[in-house]
Amino acid sequence: KELTRGKHNNVKAKYFKDGTKISFITNRLRLDYGGKVFIMNEDGSNQIPLDTTRSASSDAIPSFVTNELYFLYGLAEGNFGAYKINLDSVTLPTSDKSFHLFYSGYEFDYAVLSPDSRYFITIGPGESVYHDLYLWSTDGLRNERVTIGYNVPIFTYNWSPNSQQIIVRCWKLPVQDTSKILIYDL
Repeated sequence: KELTRGKHNNVKAKYFKDGTKISFITNRLRLDYGGKVFIMNEDGSNQIPLDTTRSASSDAIPSFVTNELYFLYGLAEGNFGAYKINLDSVTLPTSDKSFHLFYSGYEFDYAVLSPDSRYFITIGPGESVYHDLYLWSTDGLRNERVTIGYNVPIFTYNWSPNSQQIIVRCWKLPVQDTSKILIYDL
């Protein structure tokens, strides 16, 4: 079944926790750059933008536990970062005044949400051209570098089912001869 139609790119679709809504990114609105987060019913009906601002939004990740949505916003306005919105408390489309910044930065593209929806892990700046693993809380109170002196490739990290451990494949620097699998306890 085709859920979206037209000449627009529609990408990164993800179900909400109850399966009745889907978030996705589309370029159907005329923005200065980038796409916009939209939300639709699971049957493809009622496709609504998250907001009506001129700023792009992307990389939407619905919570596994609540009706919150995490996403990148403000790609060129100086307020760029990872935001969240509680969809139970707004009517769509909304304004950016309903958004809550929980991480100021750009490393959200490769983020993995914990099963309890309290944390994200993602790669970020490491030594030289390599990446280390970072952890941030969705309440904005915890932001830390998990690995130091390793190269962590994209999507080689994940959560334990209880959200208490992170498993990661990486290489110890400066020589990348043998990859290792590490576990970190929260």
